[in-house]
Amino acid sequence: MNFKTNSPVTGIEYTYPDDAKNDFEISAFVDRNKSMGRKIVGVVGLGFVGAATSTMVGDSDLGDFAVIGFDLEAIGSFWKIGDFNNAMLPLNCGDKNLDEAFLRAFEQDKLIATGSFKHVKDCDILMIAINLDVRKKYDVSGNLAHEVLEEPYLECIENIAQYLDEKTLLILESTLPVGFTENKVQPIIQSQFSERGIEIDQILLGHSYERVTPGKNYLNSMKNFYRVYSGVNDASKLATRNFLKLVVNTTDFELTELESPRASEMAKLLENSYRSMNIAFAVEWSRFAESMCVNLYEVVDAVRKRPTHANLMYPGIGVGGYCLTKDGLIADRSFESGSLPMTVNAVVESDHMPSYALNFVKSKLSHLEPINSCRAIIAGVAYAPGVGDTRFSPVEKFAVEISKEFSEVYYVDPYVSYWEEMDVPIQQNFDKITTMGFENIFVCTKHTEFYEMLNSLPSALKKVINLYDLVGLYQNPQNRPQKDMFKNYFLLGSG
Repeated sequence: MNFKTNSPVTGIEYTYPDDAKNDFEISAFVDRNKSMGRKIVGVVGLGFVGAATSTMVGDSDLGDFAVIGFDLEAIGSFWKIGDFNNAMLPLNCGDKNLDEAFLRAFEQDKLIATGSFKHVKDCDILMIAINLDVRKKYDVSGNLAHEVLEEPYLECIENIAQYLDEKTLLILESTLPVGFTENKVQPIIQSQFSERGIEIDQILLGHSYERVTPGKNYLNSMKNFYRVYSGVNDASKLATRNFLKLVVNTTDFELTELESPRASEMAKLLENSYRSMNIAFAVEWSRFAESMCVNLYEVVDAVRKRPTHANLMYPGIGVGGYCLTKDGLIADRSFESGSLPMTVNAVVESDHMPSYALNFVKSKLSHLEPINSCRAIIAGVAYAPGVGDTRFSPVEKFAVEISKEFSEVYYVDPYVSYWEEMDVPIQQNFDKITTMGFENIFVCTKHTEFYEMLNSLPSALKKVINLYDLVGLYQNPQNRPQKDMFKNYFLLGSG
C-alpha cells in the first residue's frame, strides 16, 4: 500500500511507506534507551490526548522514560506519525509549554512513532489513548437513537494483546462503559495469554482516565491535577499507582484509588455527565432570558457570587469536542437494568444548541436590511477557547445553515488553518478580509485573541458591522463598554 497524506497541523506532505520508521530503527531506539536505564512507555493513539500524554511522559522530571507512539498507518492518521518523527507535535492547542516539552524530549532521543504494533513487546508500560465512539441519529421528530461502537476499540486491544508481555503494565486512559475493562478488555488479554502459555492471573491491567483542560495550560492541567485510578487486581493497582507517581504531581495532587475499574470508569462518565447537565441547564435558561429581554450573563455573574453556585454555566453556541457530546450516552448504555433519562436529555439539549443560536441570529437578521449579497465572517471554528480542535464543533452545524443566508462566508480562527470536517481553509486573523466589504460577524468561539482583533478594526468599519456575540466575548465587565462601538451588538442569552 502506497499513499500520500498532508498534516492539517504542519502542512507537511508524507508518503507511506517511505516516511515510516522501519523495525530496525524502532528496535535501535529501544536498545539505546534501555542501555541508559530508561523504561519504555508505549502510547497507543497520537491524537489530542495521546500526543500530549507522550510528551508529558517523555519530558517527565520524576522518572526517566522513552516513548513509542503508536497510530494507524492509514491516510487519515499517518500524518501524526510523520509529524511526531519530525520533531513536531501533531496537534495545535495553543500551549507553548507543551510544544517546548515535546521538542525537549525529542532532542533527548526519548520520542519515536510507528504503526507497527509488534513493538508493543518492547514496552514496560503501555497506555491506551484511543477513542471509543458513539453513533448518534435523530429522527424527524427529534428523538435520539444512539449506539456505542465497541468493536473498533476491542480490535485494537486484540492487536495489542498478541504482543503484550506479561510483565507489561497496560493502562486504559479512554472513557469506557462501566464494566468494559473487566468484562471486555481483560478476557481478550487473558485469552491471548492462555494461547501463549502465560498464566492469566499475571495480567497487569489498570484504568486511569485522562483529565485535561484543553488550551494554553494543557500540559500543566495534565501534570498538576488529581488523577483517579484502579486495576483488575492488587498488583495492577500498585503498578498503576507507582507509574503515575513518576509522571504527574502527586505531592500536591493526591492520587485517588477506587475499588475497581468499574468505579474508575463510572467516575469519568459521571464527571462529564454532570458538566453536560450544567450546560443543558444554562441552555434552557438562555431561551427564558431571551424571551424576557434579560442579559443572562449579568444574572449568572450575580448568582455566582454565592460560593455554592460558583460553577453555574454561561450561555453559548453549543457543546463540542469528544467528551461531553457522547459520554452521557456511554453511561446510559452501561446501565443494562435501567436508564439515565436526565443524562441523555442533557446531551440532546446540548446537541440542539447550534439550532437555538441559528434561530436567534435569524430573528435578528429578519429586522435588518436584506443581506442576500452581503459577506459575513464566522470568528472561531474550534469547539472551545484556546484550542485548535474542531472535532464535533458546534460551529459546524451553525456554519452550514447560516452560510445559506449570505453570498460568501469567511472563517477566522487563530488556532486553526484548515477545517478538516468542512474542508475549508481558515484565516488566522481579519487582515486579509477586512477590505472585502462585510457587515456581519458571528463570534462562535471565545478565543481571547478575537477581542483584540475586533477592537483593532478601523472605527469606520466597526460602525457598519453587526456583531453577533454567541459566546459572551464582550460580557466580561471590562469588555462590555467596547461592544457599543459596533453598529449593532446582539448577545445570545439576552433579549
